[in-house]
Formats: sequence, C-alpha cells, structure tokens
Amino acid sequence: MKNNSLESVFNSYFNNKKDFADFHTLRMEDETSRIPLSKSKVELYQCSARLKSIHIFLSLFVFSEMPMRKDIVFSYQKDVNIGNAVRPHCNSEYIFKTDISNFFPSISAKSIFHTLSKYCEHIRSVDSEEVRKNIDRIVYLCTINNRVPVGFSCSPSISNFCFYDYDNTIESYCKERGYIYSRYSDDLIISSQDEMDKDIIIRDLTSILSSDEFLKLSINYKKTKIITKKYERKILGISILNDGKMTVSKATKTDIEVKLHLLKSDRKKLMDYTKMDETASILSIAGVLSQINSIDKDYLFHLRKKYGNSIISKLLRGKELLK
Repeated sequence: MKNNSLESVFNSYFNNKKDFADFHTLRMEDETSRIPLSKSKVELYQCSARLKSIHIFLSLFVFSEMPMRKDIVFSYQKDVNIGNAVRPHCNSEYIFKTDISNFFPSISAKSIFHTLSKYCEHIRSVDSEEVRKNIDRIVYLCTINNRVPVGFSCSPSISNFCFYDYDNTIESYCKERGYIYSRYSDDLIISSQDEMDKDIIIRDLTSILSSDEFLKLSINYKKTKIITKKYERKILGISILNDGKMTVSKATKTDIEVKLHLLKSDRKKLMDYTKMDETASILSIAGVLSQINSIDKDYLFHLRKKYGNSIISKLLRGKELLK
C-alpha cells in the first residue's frame, strides 16, 4: 500500500481511530437525515459521525487541493472573510451585486464528477490516480439525490472547485471591461468607476452561467441591483461609507446578536434560525465575528461586554464551543 493512498492518509490523520472500510461500505440512506425547518423551503441535511469523518477527510486531502481562484474568491477559506470580498470595491463608483439561485443544490453529481476528473492531477496529499478511480464513490458520499446538499461540511469546498471555470470566465469578462470581480459563496460582486448597464451585465452573466454542459446556474433577479454613492452601499452585511471605509451594517448587528443570544440560551432555536446544523451554525457565527474583528473592532468590544469575553474569544479562535 502506498504511503499516500487514501487508506494510509485516512488512517494516519485519524490515528487509526476511524474505520476506512466505511468509505467503501456506507449507505447514504442509512447515514443521512433531513432536518425539519419551520417557515423555510430550504432542505437541510445532517449526517452520521461516520459519514462526517469521511467528509472531513475528503475536504482536507482532496477538495482543498482542487484549483480555485483564491485571488477573487473569499468564501470557505482560512484567514479570509466577507470583508476581503467587499474591500476591492470600496472605491468604485458603481457596484453590481447578485447571487446564484439555489446554489448548492444546483451543483449536480455529474458536475462534481466532471470537475474532479478534469483537475484530479492537482491533488498531491493523496494518490491522485486512486482518487480518479474512486470518483464515483466520492461523489456518492457527498451528494443526496445527485445534488450537493445544504448542511454537509464538504459542500462549501465542493462549490468552490466546481465554480472554478466560471470564476475564470467571469474574471476575464470583467477584466476586458475594466471591471473588478469578487465572489463570496453564491454572491457575485462586480464594480466599476464608470456607469454600468444592469440589463447588459445580467444578460452576459446569464449566458456565462448557462454555458457549462454539466453546471448550469442562474442568477437571482430579485437580489440583483446596481448601487451607487447616492444611497447606502450595503453588500453582504457590510456598509461602505462614501470615503471608502467599511463598517458593519445594522442588519448584521441585529443578526449576530440574535445568534449569540440563541447560542447561549437555546441551540435548537439557533439551528431553526440559521437553517443549518449546530456545527454549521456555530461556524457561521465565528465567520461573522471574524469579519467584525477585521472591520469594526469597537463593535466587537461591545459584543465581548454583552455576551462574554470568553465565548467571543473561543469563537474567534475557532475552538469548539460550550460542550
């Protein structure tokens, strides 16, 4: 057995405390369940501890080594946050923003298979040829009904590498026109010093996002707009002041305080509020706090005083919170 075989790396990472046989034998119908949510159309799933271990392993040693545009994509990465996605646009006169409709579930099993097959040689931590031979199994373990589900810990990293070709195409499109492009998960931001025609950009993005044979996406027209300095420039919960400085929006402050209150008082209500499982909910709080820490330290100090310095510090350090 090679030292970098899937099994060898798996056993080494988990110190032989997990059974690699699960990779070949687990049945998704036995290891996953849908989390009922009130007042939401989102289908949220959770998985067993055994399946979650496989997702963690695949995310760390396979998916993280797939290509992605780290210079323009600022979601689901260490040491970057929403502020990094917004900052390139702070001095632009016109900002176009939109998002992808039904992002994760729009990523099909065929799209994952195609992208893994296309870029498998980028993988170095494990034997890339062994990955190639097991792509069918990998895709099976990471999808439900042949779609990327909301709630799996591996779904974010899958979305990043599946969107890689689109990121390249959109960035080239923007560069040709003197635009600036960045992405945070399903949110696309394009800005310019010169006036932009919203309808033309919508038309062009629609054409780009439907061009891939395996991954056809559509933008959310209801959330598509161009904003200028005439009104509050609010993007991803961040307000851009006319002098180009960033601050935390009122909506973000309200949202994070609700989440912190529920984290301390009722985690079931927290999951219902966030429409995510407990781990993902806590990670979402940690992500927003990291953003606040990078753009508004005075407000972070306020949160420390109100909800406890210890809790905020643990979340910022990424440690598991309050067992």
